[in-house]
Amino acid sequence: MFASVQLFTAALALFIAKAPTPSYQLETVNNATIDAGCDNLQVGQQLCLAIINEACEPVHVVTSNDTCTSVAENAGTTVSTMIANNPNLGSGCTLLEVGLVVCVATDVVAGV
Repeated sequence: MFASVQLFTAALALFIAKAPTPSYQLETVNNATIDAGCDNLQVGQQLCLAIINEACEPVHVVTSNDTCTSVAENAGTTVSTMIANNPNLGSGCTLLEVGLVVCVATDVVAGV
């Protein structure tokens, strides 16, 4: 499963350059295509990158030195807003991982 998560993370990095999409939103809009373990993501597979009028901007790609607090402060938002926009971070923001693309909007984005 770890290798598939790495593949998914690598694939996300490629998407960022063309369409900044938070990991949570990408997972949510493609939940019928990508299984929970991301074991079925294939090279060349087409994915939905966003839902019209529900995309979150700006986004941040998590690096090794990032914490939820540092990411939120650098983006001018709060940790609670960041968690609301990225439920995949967990209620205490304990699931922040390197390579994760997070929504760092200053307000809660509808549909995220």
